[in-house]
Amino acid sequence: MKLASATVRLALLTTLLALALLFAAKAPPRQFHPLLSFEVSDQRDTLTLSFIFQMQNSQTACEALMGKVVRETLKQCPQCRVSESNCATHLNEAQRTLLSPAPLTEYAARISGGALLFQASNPRHAHDACILADTATRPASPPMRCDLPGALRPPLTTRIIDVLWSPVLFLAGLAATWLASWLIIRYEHLHARFSHDHTHHGPQKYHKVPTPRIGGLALMTGLLFGHGLMLVSEVLKFEQLFGVLLLAALPAFGGGFVEDVTRKVGVAERLILTMIAAVLAAWLLGSPLKRLDVPGLDTVLAWLPLAIAVTAFAVSGVTNAINIIDGTHGLAAGTALIALGGFATLSWQLGDGFIFDTSLILAGCLFGFMAWNWPRGKIFLGDGGAYLMGFLLAEIAVLIVVRNPAVSPWFPLVVLAYPVVETLYSIYRRKLLHQTATGQPDNHHLHQLIHDHLVAPHGNNRRWSLNRNSRVAPYLWFQAAMLSVLGVLFWDSTDSLVILFLLYALFYVINHRWLSSYRRRAIS
Repeated sequence: MKLASATVRLALLTTLLALALLFAAKAPPRQFHPLLSFEVSDQRDTLTLSFIFQMQNSQTACEALMGKVVRETLKQCPQCRVSESNCATHLNEAQRTLLSPAPLTEYAARISGGALLFQASNPRHAHDACILADTATRPASPPMRCDLPGALRPPLTTRIIDVLWSPVLFLAGLAATWLASWLIIRYEHLHARFSHDHTHHGPQKYHKVPTPRIGGLALMTGLLFGHGLMLVSEVLKFEQLFGVLLLAALPAFGGGFVEDVTRKVGVAERLILTMIAAVLAAWLLGSPLKRLDVPGLDTVLAWLPLAIAVTAFAVSGVTNAINIIDGTHGLAAGTALIALGGFATLSWQLGDGFIFDTSLILAGCLFGFMAWNWPRGKIFLGDGGAYLMGFLLAEIAVLIVVRNPAVSPWFPLVVLAYPVVETLYSIYRRKLLHQTATGQPDNHHLHQLIHDHLVAPHGNNRRWSLNRNSRVAPYLWFQAAMLSVLGVLFWDSTDSLVILFLLYALFYVINHRWLSSYRRRAIS
């Protein structure tokens, strides 16, 4: 029996890793920044004009834009010559600063879809050229505005969001997931033997009847339907990136889903699979975390292998944190929805269409699932759903920082502070206070303490008893909502976000200890 179980786990890991490597072997999709430089010389100096534009979704689009800019520039400046023409997949620090709201160090101007940098040996010549360009384009719409060194500007957006089509993704994900969940519930007698989560074992079981725990299948259905809509639409332009994100999520989702139907995939195996998924996403999407706004650490994160390792650790940690809080009806899905609201709000402000659309489609899928999960608990996420949702949430958190240099790395940490602090305190409580295994379930999580001491005492009659499971989530949704709002308010202030995170951690510990002492008093 043990040999069979070990064989199943080994086969699962080998198959998923082989599948991931097979897809990863293909050339990863990139986004391209058109970079153009022109030089114009006179007897006094040589002036360099450096253009940098917003990301393009293909090299063909990048080259087409550069060709157009070259023609227009040479038409207006016949004496200019092209000194650089490149479609870059990564930007250096100076180029990222030019697109961000950080203070300028040189003379620059915002142009339609990008920025223009003026450089010369004599700074006065760069200043004169910048002012001249500003004055000459005043009749144009929008005009070029010259920004002097030290100037602060709003961040340059990565894409204008389509306000008509983006909500279609939300509705598509909602409808597809709602229907898939209904089908799972309607025909549960056909798959109950392997899909039901029974009530007779585990300290974390609060439900009254056996319930399907394959909600992850419904979530994946909704996400794939949304991706299909992207593929057939001529307006929604992120089908390639979103498809790669779903591809990278397969190891995490697969490990959790197989555990749901076989109960033979251990915690360690699932943790490894989420790390594999995170490494795939970092490589395929070009999104390793290279800054944490921690003195000294950002310098060493310039080494790519370390940046990928830190990214994998962070993504797998958040993924498992979401799985840990998936203990009562609607808690994990509702917390994720609130976090997605924060990510969508900020990405709207920044104009980051990919993050906005991805947040909307995942939120739609979660709403479709929540219609059946809360308050009556007709279907559960299961490990597959929790890992899929947690992984995508973690990747959105990473991508919003990587794609937008103005966003503090502590912004997503504050938005996700509840599951993150829950996980960190659980590790501390088990390893240091009680010397117990971290992988074993227990009944000392905050949502369990709330259930036992704030909800259960008021659930003596039949009506309250049936609903006590679903009455836990709103206590913690409120905390998650406050964190999301505060995160959006201070999204670019690392100092404020660090203070907010530490204050919430203190608040959590005080709450946990108070409820734990309540339990000890009740026992004594």
